[in-house]
Formats: sequence, C-alpha cells, structure tokens
Amino acid sequence: MKITAAGWKRLQQSLEREQERLEEARAYVRDQMEANEAENLGLVEAQQQLAAVEERIEELRSVLDAAQVISVEGGQHDCVELGDYVLLKDLQSGRELRAQLVSPVEVAPTTQGVVQISSDSPVGRKLEGAKAGDSFEVTVGRRQAQYQVHSIETKA
Repeated sequence: MKITAAGWKRLQQSLEREQERLEEARAYVRDQMEANEAENLGLVEAQQQLAAVEERIEELRSVLDAAQVISVEGGQHDCVELGDYVLLKDLQSGRELRAQLVSPVEVAPTTQGVVQISSDSPVGRKLEGAKAGDSFEVTVGRRQAQYQVHSIETKA
C-alpha cells in the first residue's frame, strides 16, 4: 500500500505511543493480579484494555511493514496524485477547501489546517487523476456536491 512520508511518520509515532500504553497496561494488569480479591474488581477490564492495545500495535506494525512510502516532488504538476495538496472549490457554495489526497490508513481529520481526503472515499476517487480546472460531481451524505480543482501542488 502506498503512503506519504508524513503519514508514515504519524503512524510510526502512533505505534510508539501505543507501545508506551502497552507498558502501562501490563503494569496495571500486574497490579490487579497482585491485589486481593476485594481490590481486583478491575482485572477483567484491565485485561481487555491490554488486549486492545496489543491488537492496535499489531495493526500499526502490519500497516507500516506493508507500506510503500511514496516520494513527493515539490512544485506543481498536471494530475492529482497521492500526497498532493489541492485547492477545491465547492461550486454550489463558492467555498474553497485546501485538502490533501492520502491513503486510507493515514487519514486524519485535519493536519496543520489541511483536510485529508482518503483515496478510497467518493471525493478521493474522483479527485485522483483530475487536472486543474476539472470539475466533478459526487454524492456527499445526502447532497450532490460539485467541486472544481483550482490548483494542484505537492509539498516536498
């Protein structure tokens, strides 16, 4: 799976945070196991939390192991590609939106004020391969949205 360098870095940082949480969760389970019966009412919950953290770590490792970090050249080019930043105009409201096209595993709601759009989302599928000046229509929730690509840029 292709992923941007910034997305890989964010996922790596998430893995590091989860590994710290893993140590905390293990310590909590140990504490619950050592407590007497009246005090260890939280043992089952602590074990469930530990299992959830271990599962998240495995998921992150799997994604990072399979990731192919794409190299992004700075400047402008013709077609929207993974990792590109675009300026979209909503043709119905006139509102402009700065967004980045990213892989599904690296989507965050906003990163440094830029909305991230998954390449698997309806907007992302229409956006990938589009050129500056292209317009497209897509169903977003209950409405039909119309967007125009104003500009495409990469950020090295």
